[in-house]
This record gives sequence, structure tokens and C-alpha cells, in this order.
Amino acid sequence: MTEELISVIMSTYNEKEEWLRDCIESVLNQSYQNLEFIIVLDNPENDMLSDVILEYQEKDSRVIFVPNEKNIGLVASLNRSLEYVHGTYVARIDADDICYPKRFQLQMEAMKKQEVDFVISAIDFIHDDGKLVAGVSDEMFGPKAFAQIMKYGNVAHHSTWLMKKTVYDRLEGYREVRYCEDLDFVLRALQEGTRIIKIRDHLVKYRLRENSISRNFAMEQAMKARYIRKKYAKGERVADISPDFLNQNFSTYQESQKQRFDQADRILSSFCQHMAEHSWGACMGEFFRGFISSGYFRMLFAEYFISWSKRKKLAGKGA
Repeated sequence: MTEELISVIMSTYNEKEEWLRDCIESVLNQSYQNLEFIIVLDNPENDMLSDVILEYQEKDSRVIFVPNEKNIGLVASLNRSLEYVHGTYVARIDADDICYPKRFQLQMEAMKKQEVDFVISAIDFIHDDGKLVAGVSDEMFGPKAFAQIMKYGNVAHHSTWLMKKTVYDRLEGYREVRYCEDLDFVLRALQEGTRIIKIRDHLVKYRLRENSISRNFAMEQAMKARYIRKKYAKGERVADISPDFLNQNFSTYQESQKQRFDQADRILSSFCQHMAEHSWGACMGEFFRGFISSGYFRMLFAEYFISWSKRKKLAGKGA
């Protein structure tokens, strides 16, 4: 049987050369070979990134290089990449993440077997020091369970997406919801009737960067996500929420509050890391440190615990 074409879309801006090469090679060396790799360079002044992409384009005709004339941001870059898509299916990867060799093969098998539109996988984590930490190992979330769990937390890691191109077409791509464009997209897709599953296979190594956008804008991201999820949980249309409203109302905070939130976010991240490593003493130490010192930590931990307990309850449910 002929493999259907998968279009992999990616935007790169300031990644290290080693990270970019690891990412590109992990896509090109997939067991599923019928793909095109559309790479948007959103930093036209970065000659190193340009040279690396051109090098791979010369070696492999599946690489499509799309340099922006100026920096336009992640959302606009991803939407631009969609203009070059020829595949029936579209996959996402970030330029500092790494695909496991059978990622697309396993996702396509799940897509066909479960008769769904959109497949998301579990992930592992890479730290700045290169240490690999296994991520959460849930059973599969079927379409109904996935739609429920998204009320409590975002389990749809952007770098693991594979979907029918018709989903992107129907939603007209991403909306300019800064730092929450992926959550906004998934919830809109669910409300449009898209059948989404999350499979238990760990198919992507997700890099935890100390100075990532998610880390630097963690408070804005978290507040927007809470607002959008509450609307979704109430059955209100996410598509009716104005991106301008979200960006204007959640973009500015008193610096003191942001610093307190960032501290709480870092403590929670450390707590989760120790728990994943089964370092229970360190885990409880981080918990008590955060619980005593920060109201933001108590808020984040409550959301994490609710999401974790709901995930355990819903894991393995199909339909």
C-alpha cells in the first residue's frame, strides 16, 4: 500500500545548531518516508540557521526552505508554512525537539485504526544538560475522554500533533493567541467535531529550555489558558473569544506578581521532575517549600492535581 504524504511544518528562530540538526535528522530518518519537511526561518539575519537548512535541502529534496523577509512570530510563520503543504496529513515539530524513529508510522497506524482526524502522543523530556526524563505514561485517551480531559489541563503537546489537513483548512489555521495558540486551536477543533485521540506511545523528546518563550511568559500563558479552558468547560464557543481581548487583557502584570508566579512555576516544575524521577524526598521538599511560600504555587498545584486525577480516571477510555 502506498504511503500517503505527510507534510511536517516547523518554524525556527534562535535554536542552537546542534538542536536544529538533531531535529531535522529525526524527521528525515523516520521509518515513514513519504513526507515533506517545510521549515520556516523566522530570523532572516541568522546565517547559521539558514546555512544548516540549505545544507539539508541540497541533500534531501523533501526539505522545503521558507525564509521570512522579517520576523513575524510563531503563529504567522506556521500559518505561512501551511501555504506550502501538499500532503493529506500535517504534522508539527518544534526546532529544538526530536522525533523518535517510528513516530509518524505509529501515529498513522493509530489514525487509521481508530478512524480519527487528529493524533497526539506522549512525550519524554530533555533538559538543558542533555538528561532524558521519561514523561507520563497514560493509557490512550479516546475522542470522548480527550475532549473531557482538556477541560482540566492541556495534554496536547504541540510538537506531537499529526492531523488531517482538512482540520487546518476548516479552522483556517492558527489564531494570534500569543503563547496559547495550540490550546486555542485544539479546543476550537474539538468544538467543530474533530475526533482527537492521545496515544500512549512516547514519540517525541521535548526540550525543556531555561529561557524558552513558555518559561519567560509563563504567567501570561497560564492565565490565558485558564480563561480559555473555563469557557470551553462551560460549553461556550472558544472561536468567539477575541484574540485581541486575550492579548490585551492578559499581557501586562505587575513585575512583582510576575516574579512570584515565575518562582511558583519553577518550584512546581522541579516538583514534577523529582516525582518523575521517583525522588520522593526531594519531591516532598519542593511541595512544602512551594505550599508555604506561594499562593500561586497552591493555585498551580491544585490545577495540576485536578488534571492528574482526571487523567487517571479517564485514561484508557475509548469512544
